[in-house]
Amino acid sequence: MRRNFLVFSDTHITPDSYDCRVFEEIRKAIIKGRPDYIICTGDLGEFASQNRLVKDRGSYNLTQELTAVVSIFKSYIVDTVKAIQEDQRRNKKKMYRPLILVCMGNHEAAIQDQLIPLLDDIGVNAVPHKMHVTIDDIVFCHTFDDGVSGKPCTTTEQILRQTMSRTVSGHTHVRSITEDRDVHGFKVWAIKLPCATMNYPDWTPQGSIKWDRGFLWLTTETDSDWFQYVFREVEDGRGV
Repeated sequence: MRRNFLVFSDTHITPDSYDCRVFEEIRKAIIKGRPDYIICTGDLGEFASQNRLVKDRGSYNLTQELTAVVSIFKSYIVDTVKAIQEDQRRNKKKMYRPLILVCMGNHEAAIQDQLIPLLDDIGVNAVPHKMHVTIDDIVFCHTFDDGVSGKPCTTTEQILRQTMSRTVSGHTHVRSITEDRDVHGFKVWAIKLPCATMNYPDWTPQGSIKWDRGFLWLTTETDSDWFQYVFREVEDGRGV
């Protein structure tokens, strides 16, 4: 059976002046492609109030940050799905019911007990930080640890050496992919996603040079090792 995944990561939502260009492209992709799964692999919010690297952590309080994260995610993702479903009801068509999932990232680690119930209230499933979820033999997680060191893997080569399975993760903000064959000859791969934020936070001034921005459209056959991936780049307000 063929399955389609729309996957994005590291949106780093903030309460004010947040640039939603990537979310707008994601919304259009949901309407056009009707993915079976809509997955965010973490760092949904910036949560500057919790980040010791941010110069001015007092700009927003946690309530404002949680409200912004849930509101934007609901508006562009959940409400888009509901609009499609309402149209299908009116026209008596087969109902579109994607799984919507968020894997908690390191930016959510300290506040996930507050965020997860809010996501649940709008019909979004959540996976706690440093845990993973497997869907159709693909492992989704914000990041994977590099062996006993406990440090996050920074490359897809590291991830594939650790897992020898099919994985998708975020965290590094740079898109990449590594493929191999396991001992049974089955194709395995690791994909790291670009970031989905458009405004670079002050704790990483080098980001404007190093980061890729966009999301992933992934298509797989559940009964084979065939897969196809397309990175949808977003730059200057245009989907490429």
